[in-house]
Order: sequence, then structure tokens, then C-alpha cells
Amino acid sequence: MTSDQTLILADLETIWAALDAFLDSFSPQDWSRKHGKDWTFADMPYHLAYFNQTVIDGIGNDREQQAKHTLRELNAWNDAHFAQRQSGQAGAKGLEYLRSTEVALKQAAQRHAPETPVFLPLIIVGGWRTLAFALDYLLDHTWLHFTESNLRFDQRLPELPASLVNHALNFSMEAAAGALRPEDLVGVDLVTILRLTGEGGGTWTFSMRAGKCQVEARAAPHADAEITSDIATYLKTSVHQMQSPLSALLRGKTRIKGVSKAQQFQKLFAVTPGRVWSFVEQGRTAPG
Repeated sequence: MTSDQTLILADLETIWAALDAFLDSFSPQDWSRKHGKDWTFADMPYHLAYFNQTVIDGIGNDREQQAKHTLRELNAWNDAHFAQRQSGQAGAKGLEYLRSTEVALKQAAQRHAPETPVFLPLIIVGGWRTLAFALDYLLDHTWLHFTESNLRFDQRLPELPASLVNHALNFSMEAAAGALRPEDLVGVDLVTILRLTGEGGGTWTFSMRAGKCQVEARAAPHADAEITSDIATYLKTSVHQMQSPLSALLRGKTRIKGVSKAQQFQKLFAVTPGRVWSFVEQGRTAPG
């Protein structure tokens, strides 16, 4: 196991411990609270658990499989997992199941090299990836659900190391940029700077031209649009659909330069994902 893999496992253990402390204090009433349109808080641990198990099962799995390519396919896959949930895997008991998958995932990761192929049957990040990529993805996925739960529960972000938050945000930005298809970007020539303030925030430049989108963790000297927001507002408006972008703008929580270009940028990422993140040039996929 390399030092990079040791670091990502350390980040996973940090977020697991924080998530555990957050959920361990839940009362029966807390577990039954609504968590978005279709979930209660009792559903979240089980969801994270079967994602952990999916990575464990995908390590070195040479069975012929196919990644999901649309949200409808992914939703059906999620629905199938929830249909298989046992009565003892919801709420507090679901948290016990989540803990067991965390232990199993850590043990599996310690037995395999970072470049070990892992199959992920998902949209955007799906297909054959490396174990290192899969662990990065799980950190981002867990962080996104953990932040959503905190924001829905008491309107606050969890307290986590800034380096971990920035790591997850970098993965999210790369995934968003890499998932746009050439047909999404026909005729688009756009440079947008996104600034997220707060612990672990950062600045990213999205450059869209010639049918490609590239993202760099820095501010370009010149941009068509600039969007500045705190991390919580960004998550509520752009990821978790808890607040309208217009409301955040009117309340001064989001600041924009180049409004029409910023709107164009946001609309590009609102396209229903029907693609797979192709990141071969950065070495993020597994060897064929």
C-alpha cells in the first residue's frame, strides 16, 4: 500500500468517525425525519453501506458487467438495493451495517495495490477504475451525503479537516468537468472561475472550448464569468437542491460577475448525466 493510499484511507477513517458521532446521537424521531423528497435519515447509512460494498465486490471482479449511463438506470439500481434491505438495516441498525462495511473496505484496500482494477456500476465514474480512484470516489460520495445530512438536520456543515474537504471538492470538480460530452459543448467557448470560501474551499477555473472541458485548481488571469459562494451555499444550490440559486443570489450568499455567461455555465452542468467520466489521460482508469 502506497503513502497516497494510506492518506486516503486516513481521510476515510476521519469522515467515518465524524459521521458515526453525528448519527450515533440520533433519537427514533431523528431517524424518521425527512431527508429530501424520498428519504428519511434512516435510509442514509444503508445507502453509504451498499456503496462501500459495491467497491469491495468490484475489486478484481472479472465478471462481464456494464456501467449505468443514465439517471433512470442509476435510480433503478438504487431502488433494487433498497428493495433488498433487511429489516435490521435501517436507522441505528443500518449504522451498524455501515460500520461493518467500513471495516471490510479498509481490510480489502490494505490487501490490494492502488492500481488494482475495480469495477464501478455507476454513472459518470462507472466502468473499470483503479482502487485508488474508487477510494477517492467513496470519500467524495460520503462527504456529499454527510454534508447534506448536516445541512438538512441543523443547517451547518460538519467539522472536518480543511485538507479533507478540499480533497473531496477537487474530486467533485474534476468529475463534473470530465463528465461533459463533446456534444454538450458544441459552439461553447467559455472560461469560468468558481470560488468557494470557508475551511477547505478553493478556486477552480473551468475552460470550455473545442468540445472539451478542463478544470484547474487556480484562478485564470482572464475569465468570462466568476462565481463566488461559501461551501454550504454552493452545496445547497448546486448539489443538494435545498435552495434556489436565485434565492442565494438575492440574499448575497452568491456573487456573480458576468451573469449571462455564468448562467450558460450553470446550464451546461444541469444536463441530465448520460455519460461516463473518461479520464484515461490522467491515469485514473484501470489498466485494460
